[in-house]
Amino acid sequence: DSTERGERERRELRKRRLRAALERLARAIQAAPNEVEARYRRASLLFDMDEFALATADLEAARRIDPHSDWAERIEFRLAFAYTKLGRFEEALTAYDEHLRLAMSPAERALGYGNAAELLMNLDRIAESIESYRLSLREDPSFVLSEWGLAVALERDDRLAESRESVRRAI
Repeated sequence: DSTERGERERRELRKRRLRAALERLARAIQAAPNEVEARYRRASLLFDMDEFALATADLEAARRIDPHSDWAERIEFRLAFAYTKLGRFEEALTAYDEHLRLAMSPAERALGYGNAAELLMNLDRIAESIESYRLSLREDPSFVLSEWGLAVALERDDRLAESRESVRRAI
């Protein structure tokens, strides 16, 4: 019972801190409405609270304010994830494409391709999913999640031998 109470108190403290941070960011945005970083940071907090529609509004505003900001790649990645959570799948794929255009590191590109591949598989666009998983692995051959995803996509495409080989590489 005391463990449960302690956990409840920790959750309440976290909620209060998040609300206070959101209030500070709201004031910052009110004072400087064209500040991309403040909108991105508020969207990140909203993400943590599973408030994807509100986060999306901030991210879309940040994108409109300066589509070439230093935050653009991160904005597109977060937007893709939020659009997916909201069931806006085509918009998610477009945001992943933009994220991939902007991403500088192989790890960022591998993650973007891997996430897009998972979305494509869920949309039953298996051939595109397989290609996206392969692009992910080309960026980062050690990205195990993409190797597992590729194995599943290949299995769904009745390419069982290739799927088994992908499983072997994953383990």
